Amino acid sequence: MKKRTLPHAVITLLCILLLAGQSALAGGDPPVLKVLRGAQIHADSSVMVEDSKFFDSAYSSVLIKPYTVKNKVTFRINEGANVYFRSAFTASVVLRIISTYANNTVDSLDWNFEIQYNPSSPYSATASYPFEGSYRVTVKVVSISTNVGWNVWDALSVENELTSIPAYQFSCTTDTIHTISYSSLPPTTGADELPVFWPNKITADEYDLEWTYVDSSALSAGTYGDSAHPDPTLIFDNNASRVTITGTSYNIPLIYDNKGTLFFRVRVAQLKPDGTRFEAHWSSDVSSGLGRFVYNGHQRNLNWQATTSFAEEGKRKVVVQYYDGSLRARQTVTITRAGQSSRYCLPLH
Repeated sequence: MKKRTLPHAVITLLCILLLAGQSALAGGDPPVLKVLRGAQIHADSSVMVEDSKFFDSAYSSVLIKPYTVKNKVTFRINEGANVYFRSAFTASVVLRIISTYANNTVDSLDWNFEIQYNPSSPYSATASYPFEGSYRVTVKVVSISTNVGWNVWDALSVENELTSIPAYQFSCTTDTIHTISYSSLPPTTGADELPVFWPNKITADEYDLEWTYVDSSALSAGTYGDSAHPDPTLIFDNNASRVTITGTSYNIPLIYDNKGTLFFRVRVAQLKPDGTRFEAHWSSDVSSGLGRFVYNGHQRNLNWQATTSFAEEGKRKVVVQYYDGSLRARQTVTITRAGQSSRYCLPLH
């Protein structure tokens, strides 16, 4: 007798599809950081950072301006520099901070930064000036000074940092993903997972990926409508699995009994700071967005039982137990997914 796989648990709650045309605040972009080090710190040297999306016309139709942008200029001791500190010292720089704002106006101010080093007492290794609202910032060195005769500048740095949190227009229709694909598997169908992927949407904070497995006999019997073009609302109505991830690819576990078809779909989700979640239509709502993969079943010549546990970001652990003809456990295989798969076998005695 062959043991069937246990149903895969749906790990995220179904949420109501919100109205189209709303806007949401997408996750912040990686900080932009430019640094002047050592000999680069001298009068008239400069360093510039900007939010490239804000000034790029290609993003004009999707950005909601103005949006949050945070800035910081820092003068610091570079603790990782390979420099011998001969004595205590004080160093200061006057920096001209030139800012470009959302309305394209430009303003500037001069700010004095001072740091100290003392091997025998606490000292101030960092001086920072945080501010907000500048989409392009140029930091220019006006003057430098120190109270010692040896070169302390090789151990110092000036940092110009910008972090933007763009807000994007959101539409349940426009932000629907139209294609979802899978990577070809080798001719030997012993693979235990199917890599699927889809196009990136700039408006997305995360993606919901959903899949379910339909036995070939149920599909051919018309249980889910026309076998060539089955109805997604029937396919995913019961016993579908879902993960919520931030990437644009995922490896779906292929631990299913008997021949059948794996159906999968994806949708964009966007989060606002107040916790509201906006969701686009499922890719299966368009004719080209329903993924399907015909599978012959996992180890059909063996008796086995599988249990799958999920965690956040699609992390999972699949435990498969194999039995002999008398249903005595002979081997356990554990497959974990946390970025990469790892497998190990535990023979049971």
